[in-house]
Amino acid sequence: MIGDLVKKYIQDKNLTVAIFARLIRVNTQTIYNWMKGTKIVRKSIAMKVEDVTRGEIPFKKIMGYDRPKKRIHTKSSQSNIPPLN
Repeated sequence: MIGDLVKKYIQDKNLTVAIFARLIRVNTQTIYNWMKGTKIVRKSIAMKVEDVTRGEIPFKKIMGYDRPKKRIHTKSSQSNIPPLN
C-alpha cells in the first residue's frame, strides 16, 4: 500500500509529511489520506513520487503492478479444448 511505503520513506529520510508533500507538490492531507488508505494515487503523482524518491518507491509498486495476479477458475476456463502441439 502506498501509505506504508510513504510512511517508511518519510521516517527513513527523517522528513516531515509537510516537506514530502511539498516535494511532490500535493497537499499534506493527501499524504495522510494515503497513509489511512482512504485515497489512491493518480498515475501522474505516482511518477512524481518515484522521481522524488529516486526509485526507492517505484511506480509499479505504488500502482500495484508488482502484485501477483489471481487466477480465477471458472467452468469456461476449464473447457474441453485439446492443447495445441
